[in-house]
Amino acid sequence: MSKQRKEDLEGVLKQKDRTIVEQSRVENAVRELYEKILQKELLKKQNLQEKKNNDPEVQNEQKNNDDYVDVDSDEEDDEDIEFGVLNKEAHGNYLRKALFDLKFNIRYYDVGHPWVIFWIIHSIYLLNDPCLTIQDQKILFQLLDFLKKTQDPLGGFCGGHYQFPHIASSYAAICSLVELGSEECLSIVDRKGMYNFLLRCRNPAMKGSFLLCEGGESDMRGVYIAVLIADVLNIMTQELIDGVVDFICSSQTYEGGIAPEPFGEAHGGLSYCGLAALAILKQGHRINLNRFTYWLTEKQMKTEGGFQGRTNKLVDNCYSFWQGATFRILNEITGGAASYNNQLLYDQQKLQAYILLCQEKDGGLYDKPGKFPDLYHTCYSLSGLSSAQRSADNKEEEYFMNKMTSSTKQINVVYNLPQDKLDFAKSFYAKLPPIQ
Repeated sequence: MSKQRKEDLEGVLKQKDRTIVEQSRVENAVRELYEKILQKELLKKQNLQEKKNNDPEVQNEQKNNDDYVDVDSDEEDDEDIEFGVLNKEAHGNYLRKALFDLKFNIRYYDVGHPWVIFWIIHSIYLLNDPCLTIQDQKILFQLLDFLKKTQDPLGGFCGGHYQFPHIASSYAAICSLVELGSEECLSIVDRKGMYNFLLRCRNPAMKGSFLLCEGGESDMRGVYIAVLIADVLNIMTQELIDGVVDFICSSQTYEGGIAPEPFGEAHGGLSYCGLAALAILKQGHRINLNRFTYWLTEKQMKTEGGFQGRTNKLVDNCYSFWQGATFRILNEITGGAASYNNQLLYDQQKLQAYILLCQEKDGGLYDKPGKFPDLYHTCYSLSGLSSAQRSADNKEEEYFMNKMTSSTKQINVVYNLPQDKLDFAKSFYAKLPPIQ
């Protein structure tokens, strides 16, 4: 064995050992939290039983409210978030603070200004709290003006003012405008410029793929975003999507998931991107769906309940959407075959438990226990929660852990947008003349 080969092998083994240690730490942290919650729930039941024995009115009240009981306790951890309860008030305050202090957040996302806006307004929508709706015209004007300044004169949206256009930033900006939901917002998009920008981002070295920016890297994110933008803005042409379906199919790996590009490693977020793009193009049958299903069903972690993004990786709350929503897309593509008894092929209750476990008491959601909350994980954790709360046919809200306190609004998981806002945007752009 050559010296270089030996060093490479040793590096792989060291990384494997580190992963095993980290996985053990995460599992132990989750177990400790669940045990703490279980002990607290048992104590609450004991207290409730004592109150029932002493006061018949408590028993009647409980019968009328089986979903949630707030029983006072003298334990020190009473201020913790109740198990199975989405702390909307805390998350609302967290998002409101982020919205009113964009300058603070943007310092930490210098090349992702439109993303900050999308994560905030999408999370506010998902929380389904009327007190948090963005109706203040002054705020709407500020958001719209801010997004206008990120649009490049030659097409596409930039990560920030005076930067160069980027496909990912364009996705975040357009999704934000769709979510804001007015003709004034939708009309600021330069459709011709966007179309030309997407054409310039086609990867000449790999037919059917897209560069994330001119001269930038290429992976499945660019494909999904280009297809989604073209579909929403009504600028889809054969020239633009030539080779896209073949590129996605050639990126399916031996495991069954979809890689960034051919011969790469299957990845949760990029599998979502590939399958969602095929769903938009109505070509979902082109990949090996049986192999894809097998890979996907192996990604829910047995102890934590959340998903990992790749084989032998740790759980991450953002994959609650990237993997969880992919089950729903897969079920739509197969006409309901990827479900059983109207339930998706993963433990929807267990995923909700993990998502709700990863709440910060002061607001926001995080990757895993021990981490800090951020806008990205808040957005995609809530998106994953929305998908997990509904039946496979998306018609019944029957899988809530606690419907009274933890309900979220429904989304179209292919676009990760509200269906009514998406329909309004598509209708608006469908009335505009075709791109010449």
